[in-house]
Amino acid sequence: MSMTTVSRDDQFTGSRPPGATRGSRADPSPRAARGRRPRWRDARVLAGVSLVAGAALLGSMLLGSGAGPSTVWAASRDLAAGSTVRSEDWIAVAATLPESATGVYVDAAQAPTGTLTHAVPAGAFLPSSALESPAADRRAVTLPVEPGHLPGDLGRGDRVDLWASAGNGVGAPVGAPRLVLSGAVVARVSLADSASTAAVAVVLDVPAARVATIVAAVRGGAVDLVAVPLASG
Repeated sequence: MSMTTVSRDDQFTGSRPPGATRGSRADPSPRAARGRRPRWRDARVLAGVSLVAGAALLGSMLLGSGAGPSTVWAASRDLAAGSTVRSEDWIAVAATLPESATGVYVDAAQAPTGTLTHAVPAGAFLPSSALESPAADRRAVTLPVEPGHLPGDLGRGDRVDLWASAGNGVGAPVGAPRLVLSGAVVARVSLADSASTAAVAVVLDVPAARVATIVAAVRGGAVDLVAVPLASG
């Protein structure tokens, strides 16, 4: 009968796995490696935070530089250059303007007066530089204009050239038209209906020195009003 010799260590530890030495303990499961966040992602996060912080700082600086809420005049419709300023053409609107815009626009606390030196579109604020003080040497002249000799949609604030043709009697020869006044501003117009043959009363804002010439042209012949495009004003 054969005998197998078992050492004391084997009695207590049992069989060892291959490669194990006495006194060592086998790790049944390998330790998982902990992942690390790529450095490029950290750089992008820092850049994003910097951009947000910069935008917030810029916004606070812009808000802090404002002069506070104010009320200014805004055009209620398109207004041509040379138009006489009237209260119904403007509405008071609240606006927050920077300190650099102080005095640039007409404050609604004061009524706008005078004439416009350039066109102001509907909704735009009224610039102080666009106002020209009323001149003492201007007059309002009323012209009787026959239908068909003026634009059908003529209105206040439009600019027109005044042409006159001598000889308006029946059968009388009509002379060559001549330009009497260019770029006159229409102050008021009373358009006749399409079926009417009566003359249309058109009031022009003209220099006082040209009144005599205009009246003589109207008395001496037929007159025509030719619209001047707004861009030309």
